[in-house]
Amino acid sequence: MQQSNLPRPGDILLARVSFQETTGEKIRPVLILDVDQSTGRVQYAYGTSQINGIDRGQFVVDPLKAGVAGKTQLVKATKFCLLKTYWGSMGMGSLTNKFLGNILEIPAVKQDLIRAIKEIQK
Repeated sequence: MQQSNLPRPGDILLARVSFQETTGEKIRPVLILDVDQSTGRVQYAYGTSQINGIDRGQFVVDPLKAGVAGKTQLVKATKFCLLKTYWGSMGMGSLTNKFLGNILEIPAVKQDLIRAIKEIQK
């Protein structure tokens, strides 16, 4: 797989996510955390709009927040949990190439991501 086809860490993409407690799939934003250039597989955490409470290793990207507005294509506040991550391949199965933005380009969100990473490293 060519490197140009792969997402970068910090990219938010759309994915079909299956949940054990329900049947079927839901379309969710996912945050790319790592990319294996040799296999084309990516590590990701999926997002949820259920943002009541932020626990260890979690952070929220709010597209209406000052400094974030207009920098992603997210339509509502989305919480990502770094304690639950998955590996998958691009364009096969659940992950799509629908790009919604890169949070590393948004200073306020990047700081929240760094905080969440530090929390899970403790």
